[in-house]
Amino acid sequence: MNKLKNDIVKVCKMMHSKGFICATDGNVSVKLSKNAYLITRSGINKGFMCEDDIILINDEGKVIEGGKDYNVSTEWRMHLKAYEIREDINAVIHAHPPYITAYTIAGLEIPSTILPEIVLTMGNIPVTRYSIPTSPENAQLIEQYIAKYNAIVLSHHGTLTVGKDVFSAYNKLEQLEYTATAGIAATILGGCNSLPSNEIEKLFKMGKEMGLLSKECDCAKLEK
Repeated sequence: MNKLKNDIVKVCKMMHSKGFICATDGNVSVKLSKNAYLITRSGINKGFMCEDDIILINDEGKVIEGGKDYNVSTEWRMHLKAYEIREDINAVIHAHPPYITAYTIAGLEIPSTILPEIVLTMGNIPVTRYSIPTSPENAQLIEQYIAKYNAIVLSHHGTLTVGKDVFSAYNKLEQLEYTATAGIAATILGGCNSLPSNEIEKLFKMGKEMGLLSKECDCAKLEK
């Protein structure tokens, strides 16, 4: 368990250094078993956190260990919903990367089909409708997407990424913000152009064959 706590701390500090979170934003969790999860506490700047800032909770969000002086992350419901729906998920990261979040603030479509690596490994990038941060509704919002996708953008709020471990979930966060950055740069230079539709279909097929994408993931435009 100490190693997993150390991994969470490493990822949190990387998120902070990359500007994916600021102040006390964001939360990270790791599954220990079907009824035990490590999760970051609330009210802590992730750039300064340590292993003692990680709390052990059960599948109802109740503190088992480490919460005597701290409160559990306010977004614990969203994390547990992801674990509930998919047994293959072992880590969940909620962050506030500015560029991909900016697309939702501007009301623009996420540029999910401009980079072949993103299409191959993520497929479509779903965007939820807006919900108040920390609201129990956030767990309901991801429910329709998490079964098919490993990365979700929360409108005006941030992102949710999942993986087999905390580093896998973190890598998807970096990929999300990279595609947003590339999209904004391309727009400034004169045009953010999608890959040809036939190439997108090929990448989707490859992603499924390689086990990178869900079999249910398709090329169709996502609706909120």
